Amino acid sequence: MTRDPLREAIERRAYELFEQRGREHGRDWKDWFEAEKQILANCQADTLLRYGPSGLIDAAAQSLRWLGDLGIVLPPGNRLQNAKALIERVNDGRLVLTSENDNLLKSLAEAMKTVTEQYIILRSMNPALGPPRPAVAAKLRMMLSGAATADQDANPEPRKTQFELYVGGILTMGGASVVFEERDLGLDFGGQRVGIAAKRVRSLKRVLPIVREAMDQIRRSSRPGFIALNVDVLVKNTGAPSATIRLSERLAALARVDEEVRALPEVLGTMVFGYDTHWTFGAEKPRIEVGNFVRFRVTAAGVDVNPEAHRVLALVLDQIKRRLHTL
Repeated sequence: MTRDPLREAIERRAYELFEQRGREHGRDWKDWFEAEKQILANCQADTLLRYGPSGLIDAAAQSLRWLGDLGIVLPPGNRLQNAKALIERVNDGRLVLTSENDNLLKSLAEAMKTVTEQYIILRSMNPALGPPRPAVAAKLRMMLSGAATADQDANPEPRKTQFELYVGGILTMGGASVVFEERDLGLDFGGQRVGIAAKRVRSLKRVLPIVREAMDQIRRSSRPGFIALNVDVLVKNTGAPSATIRLSERLAALARVDEEVRALPEVLGTMVFGYDTHWTFGAEKPRIEVGNFVRFRVTAAGVDVNPEAHRVLALVLDQIKRRLHTL
């Protein structure tokens, strides 16, 4: 097995925390999570946001205007307009949220994600430069289609496309130079144009197969690149123990990803994105907190291409975290 200095540093720090607590057993995963957070402070951002319904409605309205400015004809029954309408019905009291109505809570959380991600995507595109290229316009139209929730989607392409565009949008938010291409994305990395293979992971068992698909895509391309993964399934916490993936499983899955990508020199690193929602009832109004998880890793090959890779990506992450708070 290839030696991983980063993982070894986290293990050492986790053991130090264990000793500092008097070797109290039963908190191993908390020690590991805290150690990873400390060691990877410059490689990872965990942002907790609170969204107001009026702000989301305004963001959806602005996104619809941007789509018009870009010359995108809205498909009937598109997800963005449907998401806006659902948030409006909840905001004006036509729909009442209760802790027992799981389907409504899930639909509302998905609507919020649709509005937020599509707002970030469209804000990264400048209508003043004219209509987007046909391939990008087709992606925007695809992004707008699909069912209200991911588990209702017979076709995974709309949400896969949205994730791909979201990666480009959020990297642009962080100050990176990104190009929306016909197949996935291009990134200026140390003066060299590299690719980004963006993939959604829909189940814990599919993490490594999806990573291998992305590795194969990079291998078959004419340039090195990063793998971008949507891992909502790894950070999802529905509140029901039977439906919750334990943190130890999440960390183990990401560790296997890191181990896998080191086998291919064309892979420069990974970009991992997760989105989670948590509801609180009992106050005057239900409250939702949204967690955004972003993690960058650079391989040895990535450092060879850009010796400043760690510093540059840390600056991008810091800017992303700052701007997420001002959405």
